[in-house]
Amino acid sequence: MTDKLSNDGPYKLLLDYLEQEDYFTEALPVEVLSGSGVGWFYCPSEKTMVQCRRGGELTRVPEAYNTKLSLGDRIPVYYGNSAQLILVPKEEIISLGFN
Repeated sequence: MTDKLSNDGPYKLLLDYLEQEDYFTEALPVEVLSGSGVGWFYCPSEKTMVQCRRGGELTRVPEAYNTKLSLGDRIPVYYGNSAQLILVPKEEIISLGFN
């Protein structure tokens, strides 16, 4: 299953980004989903809504890929340890700074 996904859209963008030399030199602030409980967010790779726990850690997609993945005011981010790509409204992202 992973072989099929690694060659498709968002996953290919992630793999391309990870292959860049400056990937490990960038420091990103810690960000989380606002609120408590669960929320439903669009996952472009699965083309469906996925359930995510609020308060979960987010990793932003690099600016170079935002225009290819964004949808209106929603920002593409990777959610949790699984690094599932979801689109989150800007107002639902809380930046905790550098930890």
